[in-house]
Amino acid sequence: MPAIYIKSRKWKRDEIEGKHVEFRITFANAVAEGVGEFLVRGNCVERMAIDVVVPHPKESFDRLYHLPDSLVEKIEVHPDQTVAHYRCVGRFDANTS
Repeated sequence: MPAIYIKSRKWKRDEIEGKHVEFRITFANAVAEGVGEFLVRGNCVERMAIDVVVPHPKESFDRLYHLPDSLVEKIEVHPDQTVAHYRCVGRFDANTS
């Protein structure tokens, strides 16, 4: 799946890049949840792609979830900082980007 570039009205790259996030993303036929880390990439025109990366030490690859605008806007500071810096809970809807 290609990166989804958005212009966030809520977050800046340096606020979330590399921070831990507890997430629960509901797809049409599945749910992904856990704790990962934000990976943020810019495209040189004030837009960025925000992904959640979940490393899998027993596998040779990481899981990567591209966040559309609808999920980026649901990122919030986690109320329990011992779990993660942020949390993101919502439905994946690529049509809102």
